[in-house]
Amino acid sequence: MNTERFFELFFKELQDNKNLYPYYKLTEGSLKQQAFRKEYFLQRLSFIDKNIDKTKDNKIFDCGCGYGTTAIFLAMQGVSTYGVTLEFYYKELENRRKYWKEYGDTSLFECKYDDLFGLQLLENSYDYIILQDTLHHLEPLKNSLELFYRILKPKGKIILVEENGNCLPQVFKLYLQRGNKRVIDYYDEVLGKSLQMGMKIYVHKRLGKNFLKNQALLLRMRIQNIYDYSLRSSTTLQTLPNLFKENPELPKATQC
Repeated sequence: MNTERFFELFFKELQDNKNLYPYYKLTEGSLKQQAFRKEYFLQRLSFIDKNIDKTKDNKIFDCGCGYGTTAIFLAMQGVSTYGVTLEFYYKELENRRKYWKEYGDTSLFECKYDDLFGLQLLENSYDYIILQDTLHHLEPLKNSLELFYRILKPKGKIILVEENGNCLPQVFKLYLQRGNKRVIDYYDEVLGKSLQMGMKIYVHKRLGKNFLKNQALLLRMRIQNIYDYSLRSSTTLQTLPNLFKENPELPKATQC
């Protein structure tokens, strides 16, 4: 199933299931707004689609999978995914399975309601880790990166999607919502424990120098490529070796 066909079916699902709104606003607003949101959605999905080798039996971990849309898309192509999510997203997953089972094998998507650090993930077990609008929420970030380092296979890949930090209207909007508070503590009633959530406005490649200097674990990760799709900007492919060439001031001791 290609991205256009998936979007056609997804659009119909959104019309029938209003619980997915306002997270997805593809059916709302003027025709121009809908066209923009469709393109926005398809670019994100296409970026992930083209960077996953579907000819092999890969293991994929979708960290912060939300409503499971990406995992459902991959399942429609016969690709299995294991995801983790929190909050209100999880309760809609069964309804989504009922809708999509007519078009493909929804059992290929497995999802658990849990904190990232509560999962029992085996070392060297995943070929891909998908992080969509998730990295800036992970806390403690250093511990999260260490976990990814352990569970990723040699030459495994992280597919990273974060918002474009140069989009000032979006930055201002998020600042009004979140303020200066970078980390919050909250109690999850389902898990029965307190959790931390990062509230950073964005993690962008242009902040990469300081980020990488402070997160030496990331530099040692067994990652062949880090894909960074900066929304409302151009698609970029950034490899760690190239990153070091462009930033020779990075500590040599931490280089791959």
